[in-house]
Amino acid sequence: MRKILSVWSLLMGVFAFSQEKENLKLGFFGTLQTDIGLDLGSILRKPQDPNDYYSAKDQFPTYFTYGFTGQIGYQPLNWFALGTGLRYSYISPKYHNIYWTFQPYFFVSNPKDKEFNFITLNFGKQINTTQGLSNNGFIGVGGGFYELARERTAQKFQLNLDVQVADDAVWFLGFSYGITVFSNKNL
Repeated sequence: MRKILSVWSLLMGVFAFSQEKENLKLGFFGTLQTDIGLDLGSILRKPQDPNDYYSAKDQFPTYFTYGFTGQIGYQPLNWFALGTGLRYSYISPKYHNIYWTFQPYFFVSNPKDKEFNFITLNFGKQINTTQGLSNNGFIGVGGGFYELARERTAQKFQLNLDVQVADDAVWFLGFSYGITVFSNKNL
């Protein structure tokens, strides 16, 4: 009987006084962000003859684009998260693209520091048709960080380089700012 009581007291002492493992993941998250982009391809290309029909029709009419993104996701591991959502991009009055997006995030900072620096891959598929553009998409890479603001909220800052997957590739350098709400209340 003393052996059972000794083992039971030892186990109770270990479980009662053991430290709780800290959860350093975002959990489920939702992000609303605004995007500003610069068309690098149009800036770097040599000026083409404006009277040439094919060169004039293939170029976007402006160097700048802006848009909004809504995304939901989940972080199953300290170093990895997945997100998906919708992105609206305004390029000109004739080009209003809506994309379904998919983004894997790879967190590169130490989660104990509570800095969420990340590298992300961007994939998108156009789901609408504007001015003859359909079946368009983009791929890209980006980097940024989450800055914890309040309980369950963070600010998201991101720089990315995206290429439009179409007949003529268009390169965009973009900056995004967003607000993220996440399910882990212990961060």
